[in-house]
Amino acid sequence: MTNNRKKENLSSATLHNRNCYAYLCVLKDKIPESVLNKLETLSPTLAEKLKEIKQQKGYKSNYRYADVYQLFFDVVEDNIKTIFDDERKALVLKRNTLIGTQEFIRLNDQKNLGYSSLARAAKTFASAEKISELEAELKGLDEFINAIYANDNGILEQTYEVIKSLTQGVLSSADAIEKSITTLLEDKTGDKINKKSQTPSEAGGTWGLITAMASDNFKPQHTVSLATRRNYEYNRGLDLAEYRFGTQGQRHEGEARVSPLFERWLDVQQRLHPRQPGQHPFNHIYINNLGYDREGPLNYEGKKERALTLALHDLENRHDNIAVITLPADTGLMSSSDYKKTKDSHNYQAVYDEFLQIASQDPDLEREVKDFYISDKVRKHLFADEQGRYSIETEKVHLQRLLDNSFRALGIGKGTQLSSAQRQAVWFDFIKFELPNYITETLEPNSINFSCKDAIDRGGVSSAYYNLMKSFTLGCPLTREEFDRALHAAPAMVKARGMNHHLDIIWNAVDAYLANNYDEVNQNEGQRWLIEWRDVNCPHERASDLLALRVAQVEWELNSIYTGDLDEQQKIRLDKWKEFVQLVKEQSDKGVSGKRLLLDALTLTSKLYEDPNNVDLVKAYDKIADELDIKYPGVFNVIVGFMKACAGWLFSKIDDSVMEKGWATLQAGLEIDTRKTLIANMKDRLLTLNNPSVESHNDLLENNGGIDITVN
Repeated sequence: MTNNRKKENLSSATLHNRNCYAYLCVLKDKIPESVLNKLETLSPTLAEKLKEIKQQKGYKSNYRYADVYQLFFDVVEDNIKTIFDDERKALVLKRNTLIGTQEFIRLNDQKNLGYSSLARAAKTFASAEKISELEAELKGLDEFINAIYANDNGILEQTYEVIKSLTQGVLSSADAIEKSITTLLEDKTGDKINKKSQTPSEAGGTWGLITAMASDNFKPQHTVSLATRRNYEYNRGLDLAEYRFGTQGQRHEGEARVSPLFERWLDVQQRLHPRQPGQHPFNHIYINNLGYDREGPLNYEGKKERALTLALHDLENRHDNIAVITLPADTGLMSSSDYKKTKDSHNYQAVYDEFLQIASQDPDLEREVKDFYISDKVRKHLFADEQGRYSIETEKVHLQRLLDNSFRALGIGKGTQLSSAQRQAVWFDFIKFELPNYITETLEPNSINFSCKDAIDRGGVSSAYYNLMKSFTLGCPLTREEFDRALHAAPAMVKARGMNHHLDIIWNAVDAYLANNYDEVNQNEGQRWLIEWRDVNCPHERASDLLALRVAQVEWELNSIYTGDLDEQQKIRLDKWKEFVQLVKEQSDKGVSGKRLLLDALTLTSKLYEDPNNVDLVKAYDKIADELDIKYPGVFNVIVGFMKACAGWLFSKIDDSVMEKGWATLQAGLEIDTRKTLIANMKDRLLTLNNPSVESHNDLLENNGGIDITVN
C-alpha cells in the first residue's frame, strides 16, 4: 500500500477511494449469489462492478471504488425488501416445509401409519442435506447484512498513517491540527477519481455542510461516513465490539426515519447473538450525541437534529434488542466556551443537584437544553436493585454513586467551589465514561456505537474518552498513537480535517483528570504520555495557568533526581535543563505573551532530557525556537538562544552552524554585565558534554575559532 501511495497524489479523493476499496473488500466476500443475481436485474452496473472487484487482486488507483460504494448503498437500501426480506422469507418457508416433512416421516415410522410409499418419497424431498443448505443460505444473507456495519476494514488505521506526523508534533491549538490536516488532504486539480460521489474535502467544505443541513435527503453513510470497527490493543478479545458509523437517523424525502439497512441489521443481531435466559435483551447500545432539546423557533438545524433523535428512540418500539441513549455533547453544560472559564464560581451542591436532576430526567428542571434521554424501558433494566426490582429510589442510588465517582476522579470534594471549566469536566467524565461504562457492564451488549451526525467530533470525543478511561481501568492503557487516532482519524476520513473545537472540550476533562491524578499517571510508564498530550494540545486560553503548573512540576522532578547515579555528562545535561526551566519561569512570572509556545518549549525540553538523541525531537525543538523568535522578536532572546544552542549541540552532526547562531541570539538577550559569564559557563558545560576531553576554558576558545568570551 505504501509504495502505491507514493505514486498517487495525497488527497482526500485518493484516501477516500482507498478507504472505499477496503470497505468493499470486506463486503465482497459476504455477498451471496442470490443477492448478486437480484442486483443483475435491479442494477446491472452495480452487479458488474461488484463482480469486477471480487476478481481484483489488489487496489487499482484509477478504479472508481467510491462511486461503487455509493451506488451500492443507494440500490441496496431502496431495494432491501426484494434483495433481503423476500429472499429470506422464501428460504424460511422452504426450510420450515422440509422440517415439517421430516416430522411427518418421523411420526409415520414411529406409529406405522401406513404411508410407507409417501414417506419414502418425502425422505428424498426432505433430506438433512437440503435443510442444511437452506440454513447456510439464510446465514449467508444474515452475514451480508451484518457486514454492512460490522465491517472490520482497518480504514481508521489506514487514515491515521497518512496524518500521524501532524498529530504527533507540537501544535499550538485544536484549530492548528484541524487545519493542518485539511491542508495535507486538500484536493488538487486532477485528483478526483470518482465522478458521482463526494470527496471528504467536498463534504467538509462550506457548500457540503450547507447542503447536508438543508437537503431533504440526509444519509451520511451513503457518501463519506464509512462504517468500521474501533480496535485498540486493550479491547482485543473483549466481548464488546465498538462500531464507528454515522447517525442511522436519516432524512428521506424530507421525513425523518431510521436507515432500513440498520433495522435489518438489528434483526440479524438477534439471530447471530441470541440472548440467553437471565440476560438483558440488548444486543446493541446506541449512544446518540445528536441534540434532543432543540425547540427554539429559529433553531432550524437543531430541530432537524431533534427529529433524527426522536426517530432513533422510536427504534426501541420496534426492536427489543437495542437501547438508544441520548447523552449531551453540545450546548448547555457542554458549551464550547466553558473550558475557558476558570475564574468563575459555582456551588458544589447546586452543581451536584443539577447533574442528578438532568440524569433523572426531572421535568421540573429549569435548564432548557439538557440533551439527556433514557427511556423508561431501558431505565428499568439499568437501575434495578440486586433482585431486579426497579424504583425511583434505586435509580437515584445508582446515579449518585456514578456521579460521586466522577467528582472523586477529578478530585472535587463536597463543599468545593467549581469553575465552569471544572463543572464541565465533571459532567464530561460522567456522561462520557462513568455512565456509558456502567451501561455496558450492566446490560452486557454485544456491540456499541457513539454517533452524532458523522461520529467524528461529538461522537468522536465520546468514544475517545470512554476508551481512554476504560483502558486505564483495565490496566492496558491506550498508547499516544491510539488516542490520537481515536480523535483525528475519523474526521480526516469523513471531512478531510482534524477534530474541531471538541478537542478543547476533551482536553479540559483530561486536564482536570491529570490535576488530580498527576503522580499516579506520571509514575505509570504506559500512561505518562497523557501528560505530554495535555501539554502540547493546551488551548491558548489555558496556557498561562498550565505553564505555571508545569514549571513547578518539572522543577520539582528535576530537583528530585538522585545525582549520585549519574555520570558527568548526565549531570551537565541535568544542570542545563534546570537552567532552562528557570529561564522559562522568569519569563512566565513577567506575564509576557507567547506562553503557549513557552509551554511547547518546556514540554520538548523535558522530552529531550529523556531522549537527547532523537533527531525528530531536536528538529521540533529548533522549530519552536524559530516560532518564538519570529512571533515575539526580541522578547525571548535568552530562551531562544538557549534552545538554538542546545539544538545545535544535539544536532551538530547535521548542522554545525545552528549552535553558533544560538549563542549569538542568547548573547543579544542578556544584560551586558552578565551575558559573558553565563555564555562562557554554558559553552564550557555543553562542550564538555559533547567532548569530555576538553578540560579548560582555553580549550574552549581554541575549539571555537578563538572567539573571545572571557569575562573582563
